[in-house]
This record gives sequence, structure tokens and C-alpha cells, in this order.
Amino acid sequence: MTDSPGITEPEFEELMARHESMIYGIAVAMLHDVHAARDVVQQVLIRLWDEINRGRVRRDCAGWLRVVTANHCRNHLRQHARTRPRPTESFADLCTPDASPHAKRRLAEALSRIEELPPQQRQAISLLAQGLTYCQIAEAMAITEVNARKHCSLARAAILSKR
Repeated sequence: MTDSPGITEPEFEELMARHESMIYGIAVAMLHDVHAARDVVQQVLIRLWDEINRGRVRRDCAGWLRVVTANHCRNHLRQHARTRPRPTESFADLCTPDASPHAKRRLAEALSRIEELPPQQRQAISLLAQGLTYCQIAEAMAITEVNARKHCSLARAAILSKR
């Protein structure tokens, strides 16, 4: 990267340090694939560099980054819809070793239900789990706050339902 009038390299590195974990968290939550999430992070950061230097994005760009990250993830999911492998490891393996078998089973069931959610509900509940407000979720998903609440509510009901 070369210095340009929009932002210097040290300023951009500081901006990356501030937002990279948020971008990665959104990408992992949406894609369920750490390698694809890393690719999305790179794509988003390259786009951020370009857009800041063109004067299209301000440096306080967390909301813009959420939207762009979600869009890149949706594009990735569309492009890989037919080839996306199912997770091979059990989600229950993610529990602590001292967790009870009942806790592991309930976690596996809940995570399985999350995987079965429609994409918008899965994205909304993932963003909520990361600590975003309904307003921030709405901004990231480019929907109204009412719809963000609705997607989260439907997702919670589906996750907690007994089959």
C-alpha cells in the first residue's frame, strides 16, 4: 500500500486494529468457516482502503463495515451454496471437558437448530450474540429495527422450541 491523500498507512493500520475482530466475528457467525471468514476480512479491508481513499467512507465507519461484511458474506454463501460442506465435527466437542452430558446434548441441539434457521434469522441472532443492539443489527442487515427484533425473536423461539 502506498500513502495517498485519503489516509496514511499507519492510520489505516490503527483503523484495521480497531475493527478487524468485529469484521471477523460477523464473518465467522455468518459463514461458519474460519478460512472463508479470513478471506472476507481481507476483501472488506481492501474495500475499506479503496473507499476511504476515494473519500466515500469516513474513518468512523463501524456501521458501514458491518453492512459491507454482511454483504460479502452473503455473496460468498451464494457463490458456494452448492459446494458448501456441512461441519464435520460435533458442536458438542466445543463444550468444556467438565460439562455434563446433558449440557453437551442441549448445546448440540441448540447449535443444530441455529444451523437450520433461515439465513436472516441466523444472521440476526449471531449479531445479537456478539452484543450488537437491535439498531446496529438493523443497520448491518440493511433492514428496519422492527424487522431485526422480529428475526431475533423468531430465531430465539426456534432455538428454544422442543421438537
